Amino acid sequence: MPKTDYADAPREVLDLALSLMDSHPQADFTKARIKFLVKSMKKSSWAGRCHLTNGPWRLLSEYDYVIVLWKEYWDDHEDHREPLLYHELCHIAGTERETWALRRHPITE
Repeated sequence: MPKTDYADAPREVLDLALSLMDSHPQADFTKARIKFLVKSMKKSSWAGRCHLTNGPWRLLSEYDYVIVLWKEYWDDHEDHREPLLYHELCHIAGTERETWALRRHPITE
C-alpha cells in the first residue's frame, strides 16, 4: 500500500464539528456528509481546506465534502481550532436545486 500523509482526523475534530452543528442548526453544513482528515506536512500555505466531492469521488466516498486540516497547525494551535473548523464548515453550501456547492471566500487578497 502506498505511503500517504493523510489520516483520519482525531475524534476531537468530529466532536468539535458536531458541537458547531448543534450551535448552528440552520447552517448548510449540518445536512452535509463530511469526512474529516488531517495531513501531515512540514510547511503549508493553508491550515484547512474544504473539498467538494463530485463525479466518481462522491460515488467512491459517499461523502459530500472532505475537510482536510494541517495536522501540525491543528496540534500546535489549540486556541485556533474552533474558528478554523467553523471557517472550513462555512464553505459548505446547499443550492436551490438541492445539490452541493463550495462557497468561496467573500474577500480575496
